[in-house]
Amino acid sequence: EPWIASLPLAKTEGAILTEQLKRSPEKRHARIVSEFVQTQLALVLNLPESDDVAMEQGFFDMGLDSLMLLELQQRLQDGIG
Repeated sequence: EPWIASLPLAKTEGAILTEQLKRSPEKRHARIVSEFVQTQLALVLNLPESDDVAMEQGFFDMGLDSLMLLELQQRLQDGIG
């Protein structure tokens, strides 16, 4: 469920991604993780849709700076729990 990945992360919610993976068949795990990362990148970059994130680009090529990378890191860590 891609909508889960777009929820704002809070310390109390943690492990959203982990829970989603537990409830999904293993063959979907790579896609779920990819969608989660894309969604978090789109939120950090202030993009309207996660589809606008070109995953083949490097972070700095996407326009991320060091503070944005820290925000992304925190979002990913919170999602994993």
